[in-house]
Amino acid sequence: GIYYAIQEDADIINLSLAATENILSKPLDDAIDDALEAGIVVVAAAGNHHRSISTVCPAHRDDIIVVAAVDEDLNNMYFYDENDMLQSSNYGGSVDVTAPGVKLKVCIPFSKDSDGDGYGEADGTSMAAPHITAIAAMLKLLYPDASPVQVEALIKSCAKDLGDEGRDDIYGMGFPLVSHLITGLPFGDIHESDWFYDMVLDVYKKGCMTGKGDTGYFDSMSYLVRQDAALLLYRMAYRKKVSVLQ
Repeated sequence: GIYYAIQEDADIINLSLAATENILSKPLDDAIDDALEAGIVVVAAAGNHHRSISTVCPAHRDDIIVVAAVDEDLNNMYFYDENDMLQSSNYGGSVDVTAPGVKLKVCIPFSKDSDGDGYGEADGTSMAAPHITAIAAMLKLLYPDASPVQVEALIKSCAKDLGDEGRDDIYGMGFPLVSHLITGLPFGDIHESDWFYDMVLDVYKKGCMTGKGDTGYFDSMSYLVRQDAALLLYRMAYRKKVSVLQ
């Protein structure tokens, strides 16, 4: 499926799946490597077995967007499965953000649809991951050239902190609030309330300043070094875009 998405020039892949055993899949990891190399944003569910994510594939990776789940009160997801077993989000260092994952209205196969309307209720991080995939899709519409790293940085930058202060292993950076991303700029550290916002927007639209490499940040607090100044002057002369080896 991943290779088919690469072949069809997909921009984003949602992986609402997670291993139930301590098995890391090299074929799956290899496919994700190729997707990232192709510039595709990859979003994955953290899994629902309340254990360390370090041995859960594909969510063990720290180069994709890994999504945990919360309930309507923004608390860590808990639910009972069909075997009456308590389930909750997996946790660990690769969890990036969280999204709604409890009692969601979803499409289901008609063979399992008792009401006959094509909808049912479901829980899990597989329900949460598509929320973040949708945010990634909106960002790619706003910034078609944004890299997977930049898209991830933008999503994290607008997250409401949950749990322990700062990033933690249960909620990651927290619960993304999309309204905070409507800035017209693909930088996670620039906000409309900043006194220099209009100036950053101006130099970005003119192509003079494009941010700090592939990080998703403008890095407004850093000093301007000589090579940056030279490149800025070159771009201000409206010449073609150039790349600089660091």
